Amino acid sequence: MTSSTRTASPRGSLDIELRASPRLTALLVTAHVLAASVPWLLGFPAPAAVACSVVLLSWGTYQTMLHGLLRARASLQRLEIARDGRATLHHAGGQVRHAWLSAVEMSSEHLVVLRFRVVDGGRGPLIVPLCPDACGPDGFRRLRAGVRWGYLDPGSGEEVVPSAAGAA
Repeated sequence: MTSSTRTASPRGSLDIELRASPRLTALLVTAHVLAASVPWLLGFPAPAAVACSVVLLSWGTYQTMLHGLLRARASLQRLEIARDGRATLHHAGGQVRHAWLSAVEMSSEHLVVLRFRVVDGGRGPLIVPLCPDACGPDGFRRLRAGVRWGYLDPGSGEEVVPSAAGAA
């Protein structure tokens, strides 16, 4: 699947199709390999160091499959964000969830990290890291401009119900 940014609607929503990100994959692998070495550097006993390293590397593998390679059923394939912070999240397994953009955790030229509060069927906040190669140069530019200049406003989400997320 190729990455593209769809035409913005008259209401100014951002619609981005996502693809696997080699940059994010490399970042996640590097971070988790470095984290797995920490117990050894701190002098943990060998059994504890092995256990910690296995947990960290397993979690890193899952996060890489989920966010970097987009190979998990829960991986996002498409992301729609309205100006008021309403979002529709399309997952690889076919699930469509409605959410609110609750915060922009980080925004730089290499990485944007968004936090969503899922309205229907969520256990907690959903953190979505995005690199330029995941959403194409134009989509990433529009996303960064939206969060930097207040075009995409993290909303409260108090008044929205899932059926209303696609309306208005």
